[in-house]
Amino acid sequence: MEMELEGGRTKPLTYKIKAMSRETSAQKATNVLDADLRNYWSTGTNTKEWILLELNEPCLLSHIRIHNKSVLEWEVAAGLRYKPETFVKVRPRCEAPRRDMIYSMNYTPCRYVRLSCLRGSPIAIFFIQLHFKFPLKGHLQLKQIISEYVQSELTKYADDIETSTRFLAMLAGPFYPILQIVTEREPTRCSATDSEVSRNSQPVPALTVSSNFEPRKLRSMSPFPVPTSRSIVFRPDAVFTLLRKAFADDDLGAVCKVAAKILHHLAEATSAQEASFLTRETSSLVEAPVSKSYLVALSDCSELFGDQFLIPVVDWNPSYINVLDIGAVEEGILHVLYACASQSLLCSKLAVSATNFWLTLPLIQALLPG
Repeated sequence: MEMELEGGRTKPLTYKIKAMSRETSAQKATNVLDADLRNYWSTGTNTKEWILLELNEPCLLSHIRIHNKSVLEWEVAAGLRYKPETFVKVRPRCEAPRRDMIYSMNYTPCRYVRLSCLRGSPIAIFFIQLHFKFPLKGHLQLKQIISEYVQSELTKYADDIETSTRFLAMLAGPFYPILQIVTEREPTRCSATDSEVSRNSQPVPALTVSSNFEPRKLRSMSPFPVPTSRSIVFRPDAVFTLLRKAFADDDLGAVCKVAAKILHHLAEATSAQEASFLTRETSSLVEAPVSKSYLVALSDCSELFGDQFLIPVVDWNPSYINVLDIGAVEEGILHVLYACASQSLLCSKLAVSATNFWLTLPLIQALLPG
């Protein structure tokens, strides 16, 4: 059964009961698996009980739904490994209303979820559901791209579930704005039939860059630059090749995370401008709808996986938006990332001062082929 939430639809994930502190003979813990209000889990006690849920496989958890019967206070924690002492609290200790509650899990990477029932009269719960959200509109294409490309990439880590989960967490967190750019540019790219033919008939290309970002000795002698419409920089397969390498390489990863944060700032700025324009245009109309931004908050998974997953802080100057061609800068940033992927010395030097990357945006725009 799907459930409608703000910003998208969710579908319950399959899980099992890993363990529990207590259950009565009549009201078993397995009753929380079934959304049937005629049954429930009860401990028959009033304080400090818990239940541990195990998903069939690791995932990025969007929401938890708890249909409470008589718990008065609880907290929720999650973890990737079966080591409860390492679990991270995703819902701190709080009052537990006697009703159907839905809490955001902020796409927390996990396989285990522990609900600690601190007080009750007695402690009893009808059912629990765990959800992963399916995005709407603009993010539907991202979901399709992830389904098509990420799944094939993850087969490379088939014997290492934790590595697969960490890679997904990086895509959903620090790298996410780069994926979002792909979803916006992919329709335009697909309209060029020669690019589509090339994609279907050739293997995944090696990472390449615009001639203006190559070492001087390797610049093309042709006076005619390759048209932007034929560039591979927005091809999902090339982008995932880049991000897979960035996931394994600290220097490239640092540069990609800062570049992604800059792309996020650019998207925020343009989204605000578009919203302001639409507001002015529709101010004279009655009940005229204003389009919503589909920007999402970046998921910070650093508490679970470490500092590598921190969202970088970039001292962004909003006035830059007035002098930049956003489309050109987005393409230029990807060219720089491909250049870093193929030139380790350039990458290591840029990684040292990556947070100042945004200062070069006007230069990046100027260096793009005309």
